[in-house]
Amino acid sequence: SDQDRVREIFEDIQAHAPDAPYGTYTLQFRKADKIGPNAFALPGGTVVVTDALVHDFGDPDVIAGILGHELAHVSERHSLRQLYRSLSVYVLVAVMAGDVGPILEDVLLEGSALASLAYSRDHEASADIIGIKTSHAAGYDAAALATFFETLSEDYGEGGTEWMSTHPSNAARIETIKKLAAEQ
Repeated sequence: SDQDRVREIFEDIQAHAPDAPYGTYTLQFRKADKIGPNAFALPGGTVVVTDALVHDFGDPDVIAGILGHELAHVSERHSLRQLYRSLSVYVLVAVMAGDVGPILEDVLLEGSALASLAYSRDHEASADIIGIKTSHAAGYDAAALATFFETLSEDYGEGGTEWMSTHPSNAARIETIKKLAAEQ
């Protein structure tokens, strides 16, 4: 199945990623249609991948780049820092209870909750660098992460003003990723 393939890629990436600061990395899949193709790291080392991401981005190199990026957020403790800044107790309880399905999806879409989960530009740039190195070390094409951002730009634009306030532009990211990947 597609999820089994992503689990195998996750195992490859995990073996080459920096150590998990909270024990071990885990992978979960969630159907979250309103969020679309997405992946995010939660405090504690869990990476959540939406079914839409698995469906829309089936290239193993792209998946490896995304997973490397998300594991970098965990290894650098970015998600914990953001949790302290913005996550409500309600979402924390839902995550701890293992319900990151409809409850989390609804909460993320309310107001600016999704934007509050966004990492800073520095965190994103750091995760891109570590993710590229990790996916390359695991034997994947590190430049494939650029494909993900190219597709996002084509299909979804730059993501609007909330995205732009916390993320480098997709064009800048694509250029940087390709440059870094060529140096591997």
